[in-house]
Amino acid sequence: MSLNRICVPLHAGLKEMWIDGPETHHMLHVKRLGSGDRIVLFDGMGKEYDAEIVEISDNKVKVKICQIKTVNKENNVEIDIAFAI
Repeated sequence: MSLNRICVPLHAGLKEMWIDGPETHHMLHVKRLGSGDRIVLFDGMGKEYDAEIVEISDNKVKVKICQIKTVNKENNVEIDIAFAI
């Protein structure tokens, strides 16, 4: 089973946050997640946040951030491209 990854803009120091919009629709109606499910939030800037869904209200989901990780997803392989005219 893979963890569900959701891209959301996060601010430093948050312990809980509400998520709404298309991400919420995807979490609730496509992935069918519910209270108590674990997810991974990421901000696209090198941080990942292990989180747990704690409350669902209308079209919003409240998550509790459990752990913050700095990740490096850059590939270490260098590619050189050469072409002839």
